[in-house]
Amino acid sequence: MIEPIKPSDIPQVKAKAIPEAVIQVVNDILARRFTNGRATIKQCEIVNELVANHGMTKNYIYENGCLNFEEIYRAQGWKAKYDEPAYCENYDAYFEFRVEKN
Repeated sequence: MIEPIKPSDIPQVKAKAIPEAVIQVVNDILARRFTNGRATIKQCEIVNELVANHGMTKNYIYENGCLNFEEIYRAQGWKAKYDEPAYCENYDAYFEFRVEKN
């Protein structure tokens, strides 16, 4: 019998649904950018890399929620957030990754 998904299952289920190429691209950029406990990655950088080097289309990326990976990183200990401009703002959407300083 199929049961409803639990909130605690989301990272694991998302990890199976998000293409590995997305996680690889984010990991690569994150490793290059990470300084002083944080890194910021523009959404367009991830998309452009996936289109140019991994055979994905923008349509596929957005229609399939390929960029909804924050929970996966949170489950690994990151403070991950996504920010996009409101209708009256003008900046590139981005992901921010942080770790708590002890």
